[in-house]
Amino acid sequence: TIADSIGASLYYFTIPNKENVCFQYLPDYYTKVNDVTRFAKLQKKLQANDIASYDCIKQLMTSDQQVYFKQDTHWNKRGAYVGTLAYLKAVHPQLDEAWLRNVSFDDGQEDYQITDLIRLSMLTNTLKDVKPVETFHPEMDVNWYALYDSTVIESVNDDAPLNETLLVVGDSFRNSMMPFLSKAYRRCFFVRRDNYYSAYLSWLDPDEIMMEGVERYAYDNFSFLLKDGGETYPLFQVESVDWGADVPETDQ
Repeated sequence: TIADSIGASLYYFTIPNKENVCFQYLPDYYTKVNDVTRFAKLQKKLQANDIASYDCIKQLMTSDQQVYFKQDTHWNKRGAYVGTLAYLKAVHPQLDEAWLRNVSFDDGQEDYQITDLIRLSMLTNTLKDVKPVETFHPEMDVNWYALYDSTVIESVNDDAPLNETLLVVGDSFRNSMMPFLSKAYRRCFFVRRDNYYSAYLSWLDPDEIMMEGVERYAYDNFSFLLKDGGETYPLFQVESVDWGADVPETDQ
């Protein structure tokens, strides 16, 4: 694979659809056609072909926390934390996770939120939900870079337990994972899958690549590494902030 050519480890990480984790909350008239999902079939096929593929559905289903937004198909920061732990335990089982256990959240007060399910239901300013935010402020630098037609976010944490560079290519679910992955890896790059180009690999030189995708788009994960840019542009820095001073809110 392209990852092998640069000596990087490649992992598929799939986040389950909200309805598969919270099925008990759906109305009774919604029935399961089959207990075996498309993702379960995909996961079985990947593992049969010795492709490193992981998910976090068991951890999310057994959590005693609210891990998805009530008004949204996305997970919240609590769900992202559960998912990040599941990934790290699978990929780095030797890692002492005690350093990450010291994480707390501020749920704040319930408030109206304009999110995807609310927009689809035309119920804006009708239903309330909490918006968990992690309270730890890791001392690290966060940089924004312009590459082709997209933005790449970089985090640098010299105190991280994993002295590796991680490239996360995924969808909107990756955003809520950023603070937790940035605490684990010395260097992280985050880019949206739609705006990824293979030239990024030579520029960013990752040790590890996470192909993140929510279950409903899991099959798209196989195409992004083949995408190539027509021209090559150097990285140029757009903005830099100290994440230890102000943690951006990126819940979706």
